[in-house]
Amino acid sequence: MDEFLKMDIFFFIASIELVILGALFGFVLWKFLRILNHVEHIAEVAGREADNLREDAAYLRGKLLGVLDVLFSFVPRRRERKEKEN
Repeated sequence: MDEFLKMDIFFFIASIELVILGALFGFVLWKFLRILNHVEHIAEVAGREADNLREDAAYLRGKLLGVLDVLFSFVPRRRERKEKEN
């Protein structure tokens, strides 16, 4: 085989390999970006649920304190008097 035919075969195979590797890299990058998009969506949903949970806990705490105030309303409280500053 002459040298130019060998070079042509090598460059043809190298070009095909480069196209295949580029397509594979593009596919992997596309999948990675989709995964990041899903992670962002999951984080957003988790943040909203955490806010809802915080609101529910505050509501429950307020109700519980109200019930405890009613239950222990007969117990006299010791309150310290604040002196007015002049």
